[in-house]
Order: sequence, then C-alpha cells, then structure tokens
Amino acid sequence: MPLGKLVPVDEYLPILSDTHPKEQWAAQFPIRDLITLSTNPLLYFNGRRTFLPTVPPDILDYDTSTDMVVMEGRNVTLRCAATGSPAPNITWRREDGQQIHLADGSEVLSVDGSNFNITKVNRLHMGSYLCIASNGVPPSVSKRIMLTVHFPPMIWVQNQLVGAREGQKLTLECSSEAFPKSINYWTRDLDKIVPQGGKYEPVLKDNAYKIHMKLTINSVSPTDYGSYKCVSRNSLGDTDGSIKVYPILNSTSNDSNTKHKGTIFYLLLH
Repeated sequence: MPLGKLVPVDEYLPILSDTHPKEQWAAQFPIRDLITLSTNPLLYFNGRRTFLPTVPPDILDYDTSTDMVVMEGRNVTLRCAATGSPAPNITWRREDGQQIHLADGSEVLSVDGSNFNITKVNRLHMGSYLCIASNGVPPSVSKRIMLTVHFPPMIWVQNQLVGAREGQKLTLECSSEAFPKSINYWTRDLDKIVPQGGKYEPVLKDNAYKIHMKLTINSVSPTDYGSYKCVSRNSLGDTDGSIKVYPILNSTSNDSNTKHKGTIFYLLLH
C-alpha cells in the first residue's frame, strides 16, 4: 500500500510503522485538512472512514532554546518547538516543582505555549525549566533548559548595633545574595581582615545564590569593641554591611557602685 494513502479504519492499524516518515504522510493532505485532522484524526473522505496516522511528539533541538544566562532586569524568552500528529501542546514547568513567578505578581505551576516570555527577569526566576510536548500519543517528551540570572551582591544586616560584656561569647550575623557566587569575608577597623582561628570563628552557610554569614567572638575583650564589616564581592560588584560592637558594664560592677554611692550619701547626712 503506498505511503500517504487514505485507508479505511479496519486497514489502518496494520500499515502503520515507525519507518514511514511523517512528512510523507502529511504531504498527501491539503493544509485545510491537516488543520482539521490535527484535532480530530478520524474523518470521512470519499464516503469512507479514514485516519491520519498519529505520531508521538518530538522536540526540535535547532528551534528550541538552550541554557541561558541573563542579567537581572532584562526580558527573556524561552522557546520550544515540537512536531507530531496531532500537533503537540507545549507546557512549561519548573523542574524543582516550585511556582513560576509571573510579571503581574501571580504564581502558577505551569505556563502553556511554545514561547515563554519573562518580563524583567529576577533571581526568583533562576532555575531549570522543562519544556513538555504532548499530543495524546505516548510518550510525551521534555527538554531541560537552565535559566541563570546574574546580579551584583546585596547585603542585609539585622542588628547594626550590638552590645557585649567582657568575657561573653558573641555572634555577629549578615545575609547576602549574589550570582555568580560571591566571595564573603569579615573586616575590622581600617579594613583589616578578621583572621580565622583562635578567638574568631567565621562561618558561611551557602544555599544557591544566598549566603548567611556568621562571626563568633569567643570571650569578648576590650580590644574586640569597635566596628566590623561583612563584605560580599563578585565579578559584578561588591558591597558591605556594618556592625558596631559596644561594651556593656557587668551587673556586679553596677551593684558595687550603687552601694558605694549610697554609703557616701549616708555619711554626709550624718
């Protein structure tokens, strides 16, 4: 039986084969018929029930986006092209299953359409996206596209003024965000880098583009009072946050001073 010939339904299944190029089948039908057949492959031609052969979806690599790197604030379009019969539907999802942030502030689990437009991309858009093509003919297929968003460092300091008594253990904290990943460290007065080890214990907790910085000072001494900076730096820039450590008098010293003053006051009256 020649390729592309319209056949009765009872003869349809035996002749289908993966070796028949789908382009040859499609070439036998007018465009107007193909549009109809793409949604309903069972039609009547010349008074007989006929089928257009179904073909599972296939993603076209040459017309589909590859991994992308974009600066924060720019617009970006992810593209996905696929063939198949019926014509495949394209759906976009995040690989991690998280919600997709849209320009109007809403969040959705999926976006439909060959082109996925992101206006003013930000760090929350960063991640892997799946372009999923399906047309009811198994199997559905997908392609993974990684979207990387670059932005300079930003730093947040919750407590910029911290009091400490002599001898106590003190921890200073900062949070930063940056991508590409930043270099993070602590400095003291005159930009002297705080050494690691001994009484100083700097710790970094890294989570994707977020970093939480801690500096623990064991047994605070008078020389530890003053200004500290948490610094974050990458290829796009650098920034810092300041924390000032000031002394708190020990309560025993305050009590002693109070009693002493009271005694003097009594003697003067007497």
